[in-house]
Amino acid sequence: MVIGPWNLTLCLAWHIHHDFTRYCGRNPNMTISAGVIFVKPKFPIHRFAVLSGEALEQAKNAGRNRITAFGVTVGWDEFKKALEFGYELRRSVESREMPRTLLHFLLHLYRTHVREDGEDPMWAPLLHYTLARRLKPEVIEQLKLLERIPDFIRNRSLPIALGYAILATRERIREGVRS
Repeated sequence: MVIGPWNLTLCLAWHIHHDFTRYCGRNPNMTISAGVIFVKPKFPIHRFAVLSGEALEQAKNAGRNRITAFGVTVGWDEFKKALEFGYELRRSVESREMPRTLLHFLLHLYRTHVREDGEDPMWAPLLHYTLARRLKPEVIEQLKLLERIPDFIRNRSLPIALGYAILATRERIREGVRS
């Protein structure tokens, strides 16, 4: 179990996986899974130890070589792609190209229309409509949102990208970087 700042813990998880894979000579029979949870600073250690164990079990039950973060379980490559997309979303919010509330809307859209047993097809027109109404076409094209968001929805990794961007911009606002 590792305890640390949320953003560094996500990066550390990736680096542990990457270094472990290299150490094992990229042997496909040697894998590592992880469960990442986020709690408030005063949350009791014994309680979040149980929660982190449950997140790890969720990752292991989904198959080998997976990580559970932000409540979803994905493979490590998909995790890295989602973190990179989350970083791009964070930069767009900080540069005021994208409203932060759009991140919350997209997370709500995912939670409302995507389930383990399938997807409600209504998410697609809602996504297109919302992006067209709330973003400039250049931003949509620059971030390739109409291609990437559906891919992250299909791979069930959108909450990782959105969770990262939401937490990263929340801390920036709290520190007074944004007004």
